[in-house]
Amino acid sequence: MQKNNPLVSILIATYNSEDFVKETLDSVLNQTYKNTEIVLCDDASSDGTVNILKEYQKKNERIKIIQNDRNLGISLNMNNGIRQCSGKYIAILDADDWAYPYRIEEQVNLMEENLKVVLCSGYMDICDEKLNVTTTREYPLTNEEIRKIIVRYNPISHPASMWRTSELRKTTLYSDKFPIARDYDLVVRISEFGEYKNIGKPLIKYRVREESETGKRVRQTQWYSFYIQMKAHFEYGFPLKFGDRIFLFFRLVATVILPVSLQRFIANNFSKISK
Repeated sequence: MQKNNPLVSILIATYNSEDFVKETLDSVLNQTYKNTEIVLCDDASSDGTVNILKEYQKKNERIKIIQNDRNLGISLNMNNGIRQCSGKYIAILDADDWAYPYRIEEQVNLMEENLKVVLCSGYMDICDEKLNVTTTREYPLTNEEIRKIIVRYNPISHPASMWRTSELRKTTLYSDKFPIARDYDLVVRISEFGEYKNIGKPLIKYRVREESETGKRVRQTQWYSFYIQMKAHFEYGFPLKFGDRIFLFFRLVATVILPVSLQRFIANNFSKISK
């Protein structure tokens, strides 16, 4: 472990998460890196989520709970949480995912050794509802590779991401104008303030839930992603080469005609297919 031991805020946004949040909390409490606070932002859950969070809080003083009086939506809920974080770094984890014990330590080491890096993530294992691994989603590793591919797809695993707090707060945080792909938008916007980097090993288990596999959600993601890709090029100067234009054209065609299951397979395996 690094001699420097900065505080890390692990931010978990919850909403009706009672079925899986215990596994998520256990995974962050079992991290090898111990100088953490766990910031839990609940968006007015109507199930037993808050009771579970309070049970864990009684046993661990590192846990901070923020409860919204009304449902604000994911963007505003996340923004509330970010404003309450005290750490030098903010690590994101979804309320139904699971972090490998080494995750935070390896990301802190990377960020402390690379002061220009404002955002890092890593590979993630794609899992079924019981966290059985079905495939591993890989991402480009270096700042140059990430910037080269950002107009094709989001090269950062958001639920495995760690952000340098000082630079993150220079942005307007998550935009509530995006019902989906809001993380991709923020990944693009933070490019003004520093570099990217990824770790070449799985940092989390990403749970794919049956209820989330709808055609509307997958296709909606593609349309909003295309808008963000155009924004990355025209507003933030990311290059859009001829090959990128061809890729995006066929991606849009695929969004319209391909079955949702095949689109999801391509998304999970694109980095392997493209090598």
